Amino acid sequence: MNMISDVIAERKLVFITHVGNHYDCSLIFGKIIETDLGWCCPYQILGYKTGYISKAYGVDSFQALQAAFELMNVQIEVLGREGKFIEDGQEISSILPRSL
Repeated sequence: MNMISDVIAERKLVFITHVGNHYDCSLIFGKIIETDLGWCCPYQILGYKTGYISKAYGVDSFQALQAAFELMNVQIEVLGREGKFIEDGQEISSILPRSL
C-alpha cells in the first residue's frame, strides 16, 4: 500500500461498522506541490477499505487544500453508509467544521 510520505496534517479516528467491527483510521493530508496541472494536495484515508492516495487540484495551494478537504468529506459520507466515524467518543459526519 502506498502512503503519503510528506504529511502536513493527520487526524486519528475510529470507524465502527454497522455490525460492530472497529478500525483505527487516519485522515492524512500531504505536502502541496505545484505540477503541470496546477497545485496538487494529496490526501488519504487509512484503516478501512481505503488506502489509495487521492489528489485534489487547484489554481493555487490554498484552493488545492480546500478541494482536498471537500473531497475527503465526500469519502467520509460514502463510508458512512457502512458505519460511523468516532472522534473523542462522538460520531462525526464531516471533518469540517470543528469547534476549537
